[in-house]
Parts: sequence; structure tokens; C-alpha cells
Amino acid sequence: MSIADYDQRAEDHQSLLVLIKPSFPPKSSHDHGDPHSTPKSSRSFSRVIERISSVTYVPPPHPGKHVWLRYRRVAPVENTGWGDFQAHRRVLGLISLGRASSKFELDRLYRDYETLKVDYADSLYDSRCFVFGMLAEDAEKTADGVPPGVFFFENAEECEQLEDRVRDFASSLFWVLESKRLERLKDKSERLPLLMVPFEKKDMVGIDTDSRNFKRKVQGRMKKHLADLTLMAGMTQEAYIHYQTSMEILRGANDWMWMGACLEGMCAASVITHFPPKQGKVGLPRNASFNSELLLHGEPEKKPIQRISSTLNVPLEEKINGTRENCLSLEEINEKYKEAILHYSRYTNAAIIVLEASIKATQVLIQQKGDKPLTHKKTMEAADFLQNIVYINLNVTFQEKVQRYVALSRLYDMIGFHRKSAFFKRIAAMQCGSKDKWNECHDYLLETMDGYKLKLDPWELRKESRPGWPALQVRLLTELVYTTGEKVRDYKLAIRYLSFLLHGFYDKLEKEELRKSVTDLQRYSNMVNGLSQPLCVDSGLILPAVPFTIFPTIKSFKLLPLSSQLTPHIVRRKNTLLSPGISSSPFIYSPIQTREDPFRKKALVAFKWVAGDVCEVSMEVHNPLPFELRVGNLGFLTEGPSFDSIPAAVTLPGNSGPHTVSILGTPKTHGTLKVTGYTTEIWGVESHCRLASIPAMDKPHYLVSVVPPMPLLKVTTSLPKATQFLSLDQREGAISCSGRVSLMAGESMECEVKLTNSGKIPVREIDIFLEDDGNVQEIFSWSEENIQTQLPLEPGHHISFTLYIKAMGNFIANNSRSSTPVNFPTTPTPHRTRELKQHSKVTRLPSTVFLETSYDPTFPLNFNPENLAKIIESTLKFRYIGGEEDSSETYSRVTTLLLRAEIQPSIAFSHWTTLPASDPKQFHLLLDVLNATSHEINVQYGNDKSLLLETKACKRLAITLDRFSVDGVDSSKPDRRLLSGSGFYQMVSELYGQQLASLVDIRWHCHATDKQGFGSTADIPITETMLDNIDFCPIEWHVEIDGSSYYPQDIFASSVGEPITMKVSVEPTIAVGEDQVQFEICPYQDDCNGTVTPGVSETILCVGCFQSRFHRLADQPEHICTFTYMYPGSYKISITCLQHPPGSVPGEGGGGKLWRFRPPIDITITDAT
Repeated sequence: MSIADYDQRAEDHQSLLVLIKPSFPPKSSHDHGDPHSTPKSSRSFSRVIERISSVTYVPPPHPGKHVWLRYRRVAPVENTGWGDFQAHRRVLGLISLGRASSKFELDRLYRDYETLKVDYADSLYDSRCFVFGMLAEDAEKTADGVPPGVFFFENAEECEQLEDRVRDFASSLFWVLESKRLERLKDKSERLPLLMVPFEKKDMVGIDTDSRNFKRKVQGRMKKHLADLTLMAGMTQEAYIHYQTSMEILRGANDWMWMGACLEGMCAASVITHFPPKQGKVGLPRNASFNSELLLHGEPEKKPIQRISSTLNVPLEEKINGTRENCLSLEEINEKYKEAILHYSRYTNAAIIVLEASIKATQVLIQQKGDKPLTHKKTMEAADFLQNIVYINLNVTFQEKVQRYVALSRLYDMIGFHRKSAFFKRIAAMQCGSKDKWNECHDYLLETMDGYKLKLDPWELRKESRPGWPALQVRLLTELVYTTGEKVRDYKLAIRYLSFLLHGFYDKLEKEELRKSVTDLQRYSNMVNGLSQPLCVDSGLILPAVPFTIFPTIKSFKLLPLSSQLTPHIVRRKNTLLSPGISSSPFIYSPIQTREDPFRKKALVAFKWVAGDVCEVSMEVHNPLPFELRVGNLGFLTEGPSFDSIPAAVTLPGNSGPHTVSILGTPKTHGTLKVTGYTTEIWGVESHCRLASIPAMDKPHYLVSVVPPMPLLKVTTSLPKATQFLSLDQREGAISCSGRVSLMAGESMECEVKLTNSGKIPVREIDIFLEDDGNVQEIFSWSEENIQTQLPLEPGHHISFTLYIKAMGNFIANNSRSSTPVNFPTTPTPHRTRELKQHSKVTRLPSTVFLETSYDPTFPLNFNPENLAKIIESTLKFRYIGGEEDSSETYSRVTTLLLRAEIQPSIAFSHWTTLPASDPKQFHLLLDVLNATSHEINVQYGNDKSLLLETKACKRLAITLDRFSVDGVDSSKPDRRLLSGSGFYQMVSELYGQQLASLVDIRWHCHATDKQGFGSTADIPITETMLDNIDFCPIEWHVEIDGSSYYPQDIFASSVGEPITMKVSVEPTIAVGEDQVQFEICPYQDDCNGTVTPGVSETILCVGCFQSRFHRLADQPEHICTFTYMYPGSYKISITCLQHPPGSVPGEGGGGKLWRFRPPIDITITDAT
């Protein structure tokens, strides 16, 4: 034989070979300009051929018999010479296809049809010609008429009876076959012809035809031919018996060639018995997009493998063990195939027969596995059969070599030798390349990927435990790149293969190989753009895009919030009755609520972006390549709202990282934005890198809420910019504007603040507030009404307001304390206004001039003015709202003005105290003020009083003020000086200190610096002694001694043993209600050296009581007592009046106020002489 059939199977021994030959008419003149005429007809004939080839089984009328058809589009005439050796090789049927629309075309089809019948006249049983494009009525009108066996169809699409015509044709073939079989079966003549293979005919000269050996050959070969016909007629059991008989006859004649054919026939009959073919249409439907030229012009194609299934009436034990009658067991089939191949191998001209027998033996072993893998023994037996094919040396054409290697590859793949299958497929590709058939070479190389465990999947390529052999995989990809890039000139495919090579195997390449691959990729990318879409190969394979997620390697991917001045803050929701975590559904439970994506909450970031504002993602990248890597077109990969990326480029040194890279973009509309990855352009190849395909990423995507566009407010001020801050946030984006001012303590100034709307949305609300403790509220102030009158603020416009700054500095010097001036006569307590009555020695009431000049304070030695300097930092925040008011959610932004006030010392108070004034309704505030600056300061106070303080000078100020009470002190509380706790006293001290600071007006002026300000006493602590002089007394005292009124500053003198009568009464100056009162007179002795002796009861004789109680203070109660001093000396008497609510017990937590008569009464007792 000249051409081997690499699709041979054992079941083909029972099939009738039918040749399908399409014939096209020559193109007419008007068809030359229509390039689609031939492809269109080719596609139509392809569908016709598919329909014809689908008719593989026809049940004939005769019971117990079958007709199986096998179709070929190429069948060399010389191969039919082997039809006597094996009948299934003979072309028994012919189907000619053609298109005709005129008599000329029809005549040409007739001639072609007759020519084919003449070529295969020695073997044909019957033939048919199907003509499309003409009806039978039109053909009969021609001169030649309609020959027998010719059928007409209107067109290739409308031929419903095509399959019926093929079945009728198959039945015709069967009856011819059956007649041939019966003729051979009934032929009992003694002079039968000797059936021969083609190469035996030249050796017939000189052979004795009357010898026993010759007669055995004739008889045995004819019996074998009868067995072939019987097998094709569907009688498997009878055919097996004929093969056995023929085998015994030929064994006696040592006819090895035909003995091998008998063994092969026995094996075919046994295989059909064990694995009966499935009755019906066999094969898969073909896609009309396949290459029709391949179908119509005889190019070798892959034959669809028949799916074999055992019939239900065959027991499983018989199927496996081969115990059925008149057939070989499965093990015997393999052995008989080996024996047949051994017999064939004796003849050098039977190489193709050996090759096909080896293929059929392999197919049988593959059928035995079913859905399970072959055992090791059967696998190795199949491998031995295939090895025979490899060793067979045939002088064949290039196309047959390729077919041989492809068939070997397919069979090795079926037995599980995938790598060896890929090896032979690659050899077939190299054979095509040697003949410049690079498209076929490319297709075959693609088919080797499964065998080398190479998957063109970017995710699979980067797996740590990927299968296969990297060296072979790199070689395969390199050959694909060379084939497509240098030979086929399909640069898009070359770019894709190079992308796979670099992405998956960059670490397996040498440095020079890596550089060459990168250079080639850049060269191809300059010719065509490296797109990120999948590519479709002509064979139907889809090559996915290769995202360069490894160049560079991503270590982290983090969405960044907007800067503090751009961050949106939700203000309110329309549905304020519902909390954010509660559904607004009226149902208690709804299954729709459970359909929320469980990963949504994990992927949703905690901040929001704003439509129209630039957003940022920070990535940490690493360059794993040994040379510089330039990454261009770096941008976002998003889903959802419209988004514009801002392309960026970065250059990374070789083997370096991690590097922080930022990508920017702007959302155009609001909604939920899904960030799925990023885009790059490396070496001219675009990549869409998704986070889901990056191993280092723990989230497949990020979700961020984008709010509608918002206004943007910029703040400027007339103050100089602050360069540093001590405690406030100095991060980039956290500071919108800053201002710095340097003032002296007590100084005030004004500055202008301008607000400009630099966005595209108007501002309709602005709220200004200070973010710091309450102390800064006294320093910075502004007019809220002035700002509100300038709203709304349109885009591009601005508003301005005045910011008032008051330097509330520290006016208390270091280690300062309250003090009581020495040698100052005391002033009286409140009394009735009357003329002073002289008693004994009278002292003059001290004036403020006297108080200021009687004592000259010194500048503190340990005083450091720098300790009084302080820095006040605060943030002035502007919360503003814009956009539509009827939106479901309202968002605000906050911009900041950072203020830094550096307060230098001006004046300070080192000592302070209070003294009673001559007017019982007033008191004196004494302050030791010092100059903490390096310049002279003029201090103004009181009623147009002033003094000049030189540098490091200290002087005393005396300010006369009216006594006062603070409404914040509850009169029902215990005495704030004696009975209250420390917390209550601190509260009282602060209240009186604030009130005192509001009454004191101290101002300073520095002529050298032309600065002026005020001095504040707000930080001066109020002691208990000072509080006694400050607090307003609501009662008036009246004291009589021995019948004479006593006035403050009087000195009473008496002698030892002389009785002294004292009368005390009070009159309230305000409404006191039902309060009760208790008087107490307490004598004590003052040694005038700082020592006070409170208990003097042993030196005094008293007639009456020192204490007395009265039910109503409003009744002006009086208390009278008489006492006598027993010893001479200087004594004092303290008088107190305790006012308390009705029903309370004094001194037992019942509450009340204690008032003292000041100053204490001075009594001098002398000896009686």
C-alpha cells in the first residue's frame, strides 16, 4: 500500500468503505470578483458531508445482520489492490457530490462521476451522484437525460431526503455484498483463483500450481476472503469460524502473510463480540466554522473515535474474562495481535500492514480500560505496539510523516503517556516548520501544552506547586514565540506568548535570556499594541490576557482617605427615626435581607470619597528583575460609577524594594465604587491586574462610597504663616491655613480672615467653632452675624470677617502668694453712719496713698520673666455644607485655620491682699506689680491713677472697691469659710475671683514699643481672709460698753475688778425671712507678738452668758452680759453673729452664715490703785 490509514480500528473490518468525492464547477466570469462564492459553497458541502457521514449504521431487512458504513474522502486506487487480502480495504461504494445550474455544469459532473466509477471499477458495488442546484425535471429535459444513480436536490440547505437516499444506497451495497458472500460460500469448484497481495504477483513465475502447498494456499485464502465478507455482512460468529478454518489450512502451507490476516480477522471478530458498536449515529456534530477546504480536498483529518458500549444482554463476567463462545478472550486478543504482527514482519513490503495492525492492537487495549485507567501491564503492552510503529521505516511523503507523528501522539495520549504524546506532536510541528508550514507548526505546538503540563493561565503559571518540567515548558514557549513572531508574523500572538514566558518563568531564565525576551517583547510591541483582551487562535483556542502582576510585585494595596479638609462628614439623614444598622423594611424578617454579600462589609472601607475630587491608592511594590523596570500608565481598575484615572509612570531599580507608589484618579459620579485592581503598561504591553489574582492581597476588591460633589472652601488670613506647632497635627493635608501672632500679655489686635469657594458647588451653611479647651474662647472671638449675612457663597467668590485676638497671658509672678501688710491699722466693719465719737486714743484711717507709700516692695530675686511667656495654639474650624437641601444625606466638610499666639510677659503681680476701707461698704485691694519687660511701662489704675515702672521695678497698687456678694453661692449651704469642704471653697474662691477681675481695671502702656494692654487679676487666688474683706455684710452692728456706743478704732480702758457691761444688737439691711440668730462674745488675749491665748475664762468673771439665741433676725435681737477682768493686761473681744435657717441646730451641719464684728474690741485692764 502507498498510504497508511492511521485511524484504523478493529471494528473497521466489518464496515463497508464508501468514498465521498465533492466536485466543484469552474468559476464563471462573474464569480471572479466574488471571493465569497467558493467558501459559501464549501460550507454548504461541508454540512452535506456531515449529514452523509452521520449515517453509519443501517439495519437491513434481513434479521440478525447489520450494515456498517465507513466514509473516506481520500482513497488511493492502488490501495484497493489489497482488497483481496483484507476486504474492508476495498472501496465498495462511491458518492459523488456536485453543484450544477446549467447543462454545461451538469455534463461536467457526469464526466467526473463516470471517471470515478471507472477508476474504482474493480471494487465498486454501487455508486450514487448527488447534484445540488437543479431539479430532476430540468435535468430530464437535457439531451443525455438522467443516468441511473443520480439524484437532484434544489440546494444544499433544502435536501430533507438526503439521509434516506444514503440509507437506500447502504441497503444496495449490503445486497451486493450478500450476493458476493453467498457466491463464495456456494462455490465448490476445484480450480479456484489464488488471491494475492500486490507484491506477490511478480513471484508467481515458476510456481507449481498443482502442488499440495499451492492448493492449500488457494483454499485457505479463499476461506479467509469468505470470512471477511461474512464479517462485513454482520455475521460475527460465522466469520470467526471461517477465520479459524482458514488459519488451520494456511498453517499447513506456511503462508505467514495470510495467517497474520486470519489472526487479525479473529481478533476483529472477537473485539466486535466483546464491544459491540453502538447502533445509531456515531461521531460528534461538526462546527460549520471549521475549515471546509480540509473536508473537501482530501487533507488528512482526525477521524471521530466511535464510542463503544457493551450491550445489556452480555454478562459482565463474559465481557471481562472473554468466556463467550467463538471468540477470543481479551488476553488472547492481545497475544494474537502480537503473533499477527510477527507474521507480517517477515515481509518487507508489509510495513504498512504492520503499522496499521499495531494501531488497531493499541486501540483494542484502550477499549479494554473503559472509564478506568489501564493496568500497568496493559499500558506497557500498548506502549510496545506503539514502539513498533516508531521503528517502522517507511519511504513516505512529508504529509504522511506528519500524520504518522500525530497519530502516535494521539495514541500515546490515550494510554496515558502524555509527555511522550507531546514529544511526537512537537516532532510533527518541527516537520511542518521544515517545510515552511508555520501555521500548522503553530497549531501542533499548541497541542503539546497539555502533555508538558503547560497551561496558558496566568494564575496557574505563578503557583508554587505547578506541575510539569520548567525547562521543557520554557523551550515550548520560546518555540511558539519564534514561530508566531518571526515566521507567521502574528505579533499579537508573539506578544502574548512572550508575556506568558516572562510572567511564569522569568526566574527560570538566565539573565541574558531574560534581557533578550524583554527586547523582543518591546520590538513586537512597537509594531502592534499589546492589548489586555483575550486572543482567539484559528484552532479555536482562547488565549487569556496576561496581567503582569509580578512586574512589579505588589506587597500592599491600600486605599487612602481624603485629606482632613476634603473628607466628607455626614450631617443628618432624612429618616432620622431609624438607626443606620436597622432596616427600613416593614417586615420583622425578610429573606431578602439575608442575601447581602458576606464579603461586602469586609471589603467596604471606613471612609468616603467625593465625586470630582482626586483620590489616591498607595502601593508597596518590589522589582524582582535584575535590571531597571519602567512601569507606565499606572491607574485604577474600577467598576461602578464613572471614574477617570490619572496615568502615572515610575521607574524601579533592579532587585529593589519595597517602593511606595501612589496612583490617582477622579470619580465622576456618586455611588458605590468597586476598586478591583490597577492597570500598568510594561514593555508596551497593557495589563489589567486584579487584586483577586495577587497572592499577597487578602481582599479580592475594595468598596468605597462616593458622595455627590461638594464645595471646597479655602481659608486665608492677614496673619503671617506659622512655621511650627507644638501640639497640633502637622500632617500634610491636615492644615488648610495657619497664622502666627506675637503679643504681650493683655494686648489685643484684629486680623482679617477670608473664605474663598474654590469648588463648583455653592456653600449654603458655614459653622465656625474653636476646637480646644475653654480658655481659648477668651483669646479668639468673631462676629457670627457678619458671616451669616454673606451667605450663600457662590463658586469663585469669597467672604471675609474680623478675628479678634486678646492675649490672656499669665500675670502671676513665680512663687507669688497672698500677703498681709504689716503695721497697717485696721478699718472698721459696717456700722450705722454717725459722727465718730472720741474715746481715749483715736487713730486716723489709712488712705490709698498711705497704703501705697508705706511699704516699698522689692523685685523678687528668683523671678524669671521667661516663665511668664506662654504659647497658645488653637484650631479654628469651618464646617460648611453645600449642594441640594433635599438630598437623602447631607455631608459637610471641615477646613481649619491653625492659630499660634506667642504671649510675652508685660506686668505681673508678686503679692496681693485685701484690707477693710474706712467706708464699711468698701475694701482696699493691694497689689505688688512688677515690670516683666525690658522697657519702661506706665500702669494706669483706679480713678485716673498711674505709676511708672522701670525695668525690673516693683511697686504697690492700692485700689478701693465696693464690697460685693456673688449670686452663685447658695446661702443654704454651710458657712463657706468654716463649715464647707475644700471643693465648695474652691468654687466660691473662683466665683469671687472672676467677679473681682471684672471690677478691677488695670492698663499698661509701653511707649518704647507703642504697645498697650490690660492686666488681669483673674488668676489671683482668693483666700479666706481676703474673702472676709470682699464679701458684702448684710447686717449692721451696734455695740455699747457701759452704756456708751463703741466705734471701731476706739480703745476701751478699765481696771481690775471693775464690771464691764456690754450690749450687742444687729439690724438686717436685706430681707432675711424667718432666719434665726445666735450671738457669741468670746474674750481672748493677744500678746502682740504673734501669740494668741483663746481661753481666758479663769481670768474673767461673767454675770450672764456669753451666748444667746433668738428666733427671728428680723426682730433686731439684743444680747447683754457683764464681766470683770481679774488680772491686768491687754485683752480683745471677738463678737460673732450666726444666721441659720429655722429648725436647724448651729454647729451640727444645719447650715448658716457667720458674721464677725471687725476689728475685735481692744480692752486695756490696769491695776486698781
